[in-house]
Amino acid sequence: MDKQNIDKSNKTDQISKAGQPSKAVRFPKQRLQIVKNILNTIGITKDNNILILKSMDTDIQEKILNMEDDIRRYFNAGGWHVFKKGVEVDRPCVSIIKRIMKEMNIEVIHYNKYNKNEILSCYLFNFDDNSLFE
Repeated sequence: MDKQNIDKSNKTDQISKAGQPSKAVRFPKQRLQIVKNILNTIGITKDNNILILKSMDTDIQEKILNMEDDIRRYFNAGGWHVFKKGVEVDRPCVSIIKRIMKEMNIEVIHYNKYNKNEILSCYLFNFDDNSLFE
């Protein structure tokens, strides 16, 4: 697709610095599938939109980290610290989830839940569109 065929009314962030359509424009289906895979992996549904960080076992984290190649291919992840060599990120899976949801306009709100003698770190996913779960 050349630059002339792009609708001029599109936002400027839909065209890359190289003058090509952005990954959001070129790969909408693939990006949506990655979001669905992540939400399914972490157990987020339209009825259960809260992730308790403590519930993310190593198997879940490994599944998300194994999506790196697809995430890099379909998202503008070059500047994400989680994928940079030599940069250590405390919770790489949470970082990946938050960055992808941000790019897909899904609001993620962090809050702490106090449960007896422990503090649970939680993330609330706010969906404007429930079509992700169809």
